[in-house]
Amino acid sequence: MNKFVFNKKQKKLLSIAALILLLLTAGFILLYSFGLTHIHFIPELPNKEQIKVACVGDSVTYGYGLANWEENSYPAVLQNMLGDDYNVMNFGMSGYCVQETSDRPYVSTEAYEMSINYEADIVVFMLGSNDSKTFNWQGREHFVDAFNKLLNDYKSSRIILCTPATAFYIDENSEVSRDDDDGVTTFEIQPSIIEEIADIVRGIALECDYPLVEINDLTHDHPEWFSVDGTHPNEDGAKAIAEAVYEKLVKSQ
Repeated sequence: MNKFVFNKKQKKLLSIAALILLLLTAGFILLYSFGLTHIHFIPELPNKEQIKVACVGDSVTYGYGLANWEENSYPAVLQNMLGDDYNVMNFGMSGYCVQETSDRPYVSTEAYEMSINYEADIVVFMLGSNDSKTFNWQGREHFVDAFNKLLNDYKSSRIILCTPATAFYIDENSEVSRDDDDGVTTFEIQPSIIEEIADIVRGIALECDYPLVEINDLTHDHPEWFSVDGTHPNEDGAKAIAEAVYEKLVKSQ
């Protein structure tokens, strides 16, 4: 029986390959743990007795930038608060928008299809921040039409609307502030348009009698919750959002 023996060059190449594989694996694990891969792993499906809650949104819902996002994103915290009578699913997609004319429409994602097929009893809807980007925003009327069109896809569920979180600026000292209200912040978000979108969501909630969670007002005076990059909440911010959603969800039952 012939025995295959690696020569020195082959051993060196194998060692390099193993090291590269190890680094890639470690890098992926690190990126995933901070919610930077945009990957969804479906948790255990609900049983028949559980109330199904779909959290539809963007990176704020997904948990982008949060250490151990699977446990610290607001939907995960909400699940812990609601307990075993509920099944909360995170359908957040980082960078995606309400408008189909945007660079990344939410309806083009697998998360959107999954959220529809989930047939939720309750949909917590917080989308719109990425629509405020300079290259996406096409005006109030266009956004209202797109928002209502997307909401219609969830009409079979009880809908809870959330205004978008406040967007903050990061100054040259890496401090979070609201000083430059006329410009753009990280990721090309326009804070002034975020405020306009919040007003739109308030109007739609009032017109259609949807329960409203005022995430914009909640976060307005808490830049410390957005220390990651001015746009995405840290663990404290995600917890505060979950608590506000929990209170509205329980009260509106």
